[in-house]
Amino acid sequence: IYCAEYPASRLTFATRFVSDVLNGTPSIVVGVFAWTWIVASQKHFSAFAGSVALAILMVPMVTRTTEEMIKLVPHSLREAALALGYSRWRTSLSVVVRTTLPGIVTGSLLAVARVAGETAPLLFTALGSQYLSFNLDQPMAALPLVVFNYAIGPYEEWHQLAWATALVLILVVLVLSAAARLATRSRWAARLLARHPILLDELTRTAASFTATDWPEERRLLIRECTALGDDTERLMDQLRHFKQRHVLRLAIADVE
Repeated sequence: IYCAEYPASRLTFATRFVSDVLNGTPSIVVGVFAWTWIVASQKHFSAFAGSVALAILMVPMVTRTTEEMIKLVPHSLREAALALGYSRWRTSLSVVVRTTLPGIVTGSLLAVARVAGETAPLLFTALGSQYLSFNLDQPMAALPLVVFNYAIGPYEEWHQLAWATALVLILVVLVLSAAARLATRSRWAARLLARHPILLDELTRTAASFTATDWPEERRLLIRECTALGDDTERLMDQLRHFKQRHVLRLAIADVE
């Protein structure tokens, strides 16, 4: 949030640089770092060390995603909040972050999906376990480690278990990706109207001719038709005019019937 709101500060430059470096760092290097920093000092492997290693891989992705999402918020929203007497920090938290919350959630879920298949950092930190354990201070099993251990085994049954575990891991990533898409889709209409103030004004005028009963349905239909047009404002306005003509014609037919 700070990087997007204060792009010219030295702290922002340093944060972006560190995030870009960590994004390009191999995961095994992060695993060695976590082993040196945590495992070697604790004298034993632990799930906590594995979580720290995965968090180091996730934080840069979430940081850059959040910054890019906040940059998409129109400056008019910030100016409106400041004009109403909001402070700068309250505007950032109450207006900007709330507007981009679906995008932030999406970035977080995609980051989780990205590290869900990492094996190298866990080999140096969590190590793995044959038993179900919830103790963060002890070695713990993980799906990537199970795939690795069974895949290198000498038995055909182990290889089958490795394929089954890999399928479960793929399904977990699929569910996380689907959840990210749903989180983004739920606020698509709000983002579309925020990007096109003229469209929002025309929609408001169009709503005056709709009844309270059919307006929500008509609005959803219009937003769905405008989704494929992206950022082309001229085509969006043409689509709105055609939509209004169809609606007037439908009302006329209903009156005749």
